[in-house]
Amino acid sequence: VPVVQDHKPKFDRTIITDAGRHMFLEVGDGQGTLVYTRAVLSPQRMIDKNGEKLTDESIRQVTELAGVPKEGELQISPVANNEMTVTASFSNKDQKYDFKFSTIGWYARIDQFMNGDMVHGQEVLYAITLTTRDAELLPASPPDHRSTQVITADLNVALSDAANVSMVVNETGVVYRSELES
Repeated sequence: VPVVQDHKPKFDRTIITDAGRHMFLEVGDGQGTLVYTRAVLSPQRMIDKNGEKLTDESIRQVTELAGVPKEGELQISPVANNEMTVTASFSNKDQKYDFKFSTIGWYARIDQFMNGDMVHGQEVLYAITLTTRDAELLPASPPDHRSTQVITADLNVALSDAANVSMVVNETGVVYRSELES
């Protein structure tokens, strides 16, 4: 059976939300430990009531993604030179229906010691990755469950006083460290 590959880029760009910027500033100021908690595929499109694309400034104000999300599994690379990679993998194993998504939501929280106890902070949507089209598809798992598919997205994170992170996403929708400009 031939394999068909889509060589068009699937992801457009990632935007750090205002809540995410505030959270990074808090941690950068030495307050607590940043804990990456989850990543989700969401059917929410970044459009207004008239069907027009939201501006980056409007997207930065989003605090939660609508619709029923599909959670992925997270892996965090070790920190090297103030950079690390958060990888989210979304599998269609045992997925009964096709899942259309328009965004990936990246979540984290700040944990702090208070009076000798670890206190978990509130989870924050810190970044939103946009798809290049209105929606992408994670197809349903085949009935035999032998041929599963996985969508994997890497988010490279650089933390410093004046970090300016630009990401280029290749045709498979993965960001590699060599493609990160900081």
